[in-house]
Amino acid sequence: MRAIEFEKQFVTAGIFVFYKGLFPFQIGPTRKGDQLGVVRLGGHREENETPIETAVRELREESGMNVKPIHSPVTYHTPSWNYPETKVRAQDSQGMAPVLIKGVNGEYSVMYFGESMDKPVPSSEARAIVLLKPADIVLICSRTLTFGEYITRNGIVVEREKMDRNLNLVPFPQLRFLSRLLKENPAWLKGI
Repeated sequence: MRAIEFEKQFVTAGIFVFYKGLFPFQIGPTRKGDQLGVVRLGGHREENETPIETAVRELREESGMNVKPIHSPVTYHTPSWNYPETKVRAQDSQGMAPVLIKGVNGEYSVMYFGESMDKPVPSSEARAIVLLKPADIVLICSRTLTFGEYITRNGIVVEREKMDRNLNLVPFPQLRFLSRLLKENPAWLKGI
């Protein structure tokens, strides 16, 4: 299995958070404003941060959540979202393995796992946060679903700003990755 050195060459980092059996993701209008993107919590590196420091800071800034990072039992790599993921060896200087590394040639985006007992509250950076059950993730990634339909199906949302219920939810790449992971191995989460 190939090893990837990513810590000094990453640009963004995010975190899949377990909160009471749910995964918080932020939602907001896409650039055209005609759909709602379902986006990971995370963002760009600041100064000399490590990937996990970036992920933890961004999570706190976007949702107010504190997180306990979880070492991933497996790390996947993809050069871009158009390629399948392969298993790799990867660990940061704190001994933490991410679940996903995307990119090549020093332009890495890194995703970790973590858990939190803090209820997410959207900050000025996030208009709303959806709390997704694993089945919600698979559903959003497998068919067209409006925000209103998600709510009608007992979907949980915390809004700072009211979102249009008629807009379709559009899964961004990190959510699609998590959906594939959950579909391919539903018991995988128990190993975390």
